Amino acid sequence: MANTNTKENRILLQWRAGDEKKDPNTIVWMVILFALTSASLVYNFVLHEWMVGIVFAFMIVILIWYFFGSAKSVDIALTTNGIQLNKQFYDFENIKGYWFSERSGTFYIEPKKRSGMVISFPIGNKKIEEIQKNLPDYLTEIEGRGEDILDRITHLLHM
Repeated sequence: MANTNTKENRILLQWRAGDEKKDPNTIVWMVILFALTSASLVYNFVLHEWMVGIVFAFMIVILIWYFFGSAKSVDIALTTNGIQLNKQFYDFENIKGYWFSERSGTFYIEPKKRSGMVISFPIGNKKIEEIQKNLPDYLTEIEGRGEDILDRITHLLHM
């Protein structure tokens, strides 16, 4: 039997965002880093320094994985009851607050649970004001919060 006590969950705003905003110089840096790491790998194997060679081989695998990894796109929907990111739903009742980082174009959600991790996703081509207009009034914008440390490192490396 269906639950008749559930609130209607209507979509207010829906869009797709991804990690398209990469620095055009990233490919140059990746090629230079790949060449240096490969040269170090060959050099360390010639000198029979196996552990250092293994570390450099591991670095090459990570570089290849990053370089050929496809950008993730996220389907985002603001509804009357919460925020849906792809198939994951975050109810407004479980969200303590939110903030934006205009520099990186990222939206952050802080859950009420102490053990919960901050959720972040790109806002894509949507304007911050348009997103805020569709958020409920009781949801608090947290002032003074910026990007997390991983986002700062990514921005510094232009990735």
